[in-house]
Amino acid sequence: MLSFAGAAFRLGELLSRLGLHAQAMLAYRAANEKQPNTDQIQAALAACATKNGELALARELYEGLLKRHPAHERHHYELSRLQRATDRTHIDQMTELLNQKNTGESVFLPFAIGKELEDLGDWSASFDHYARGANTAKRLSEQGGYRVDADIAALEVAVKTFTAEWLARPGQAVSDSRCPIFVVGLPRSGTTLVERVLASHPMIGSADETFFLQREVHKAAPNARTLVAQLEGAASTMDDGLLGRYIEALSYRVGDEPWVVDKYPLNVHYLGFVARFMQGARMVLLDRHPLDVCVALFRQPHFNYSFDLQDLARYYLAYRALVTHWQVVIPDLHVVSYETMVSAPEATIDALLNYVGVEPDERCYRFFEHGGASATASSVQVREKMHTRSVGQWRHWDAQLAPLIEQLEQHGVTL
Repeated sequence: MLSFAGAAFRLGELLSRLGLHAQAMLAYRAANEKQPNTDQIQAALAACATKNGELALARELYEGLLKRHPAHERHHYELSRLQRATDRTHIDQMTELLNQKNTGESVFLPFAIGKELEDLGDWSASFDHYARGANTAKRLSEQGGYRVDADIAALEVAVKTFTAEWLARPGQAVSDSRCPIFVVGLPRSGTTLVERVLASHPMIGSADETFFLQREVHKAAPNARTLVAQLEGAASTMDDGLLGRYIEALSYRVGDEPWVVDKYPLNVHYLGFVARFMQGARMVLLDRHPLDVCVALFRQPHFNYSFDLQDLARYYLAYRALVTHWQVVIPDLHVVSYETMVSAPEATIDALLNYVGVEPDERCYRFFEHGGASATASSVQVREKMHTRSVGQWRHWDAQLAPLIEQLEQHGVTL
């Protein structure tokens, strides 16, 4: 029989998988109170605290975990995300650990060291560590069967499949009491920032990131083994019930607000289904300077296509072609420039709210006070006020980014 702490922990895991991070926090707290100093419980509580914006608690928990397990790479990485480094204390600890390990297998430590060196303005050394982690991550992902060509093919097939003719066929108008707002773009392009702004409005709820649209596409092509096959198969079999099934799946995550945000960046693959079968839904696309968004991806240990600058360039070019296609065949697509948003936030927010169809609200300008959970890589940054620090950040590494720059320029990307 499970103990109370064990049952509370399992409940927290279930709630986290369902995307109910505030409720999961209560369960993890209860487990920790009943059974303190248990590594598994405290690690889960720390991760959940980060998602819920309880950053001081998360730091305290990770610091305690590292005192007991100083060689735990992922805890070092998570701690590095929670605060800006002001000295080399943690860097030196991680560097010593990295030198002791089999350096060919370490991913999270180099990325954590790179992040803290970046905090200190040691740009060259920070990039060296990002590259070190990325090289290892690329090798490990390819050993697991990953090839960037598959991701590129999924972007290309969306262009070929979702033509103006396909979109012109009759679909279903939004008539449900809730209307979805899909926020898409590359990861690290500002999608979480826009989601936080929208979710601060009293008429707009947030489901954070969901896979419900992706799930419906998969169900429409159940035998497809690749995203390419799923898109092609679902395009020929999807029916007008998509909207109803999507809203039903979403309903447990939101309240009674008439609008609901779903911010999953890679829903950019599925905008054709939204435009045809959810007529009246809103689609917001984030646009960010090519090099700033690419270098932001490269500095993360999460995206297989970004571990190699040549792969990243190829992926970005295919992504850009898809975005250009969407802007042609979906005239109602609302594009938000990250650079414009952070330099002229009020005008950008007003235009965004006008597109959605709600009145301006002061709370949207103070989105950083919104207490909702965020399960993304930007969960720490969205607790800050809007700033321009990340604009033009790529210039710190312009020499190191030469392979990326050259390939983008060769294909006509304006930098």
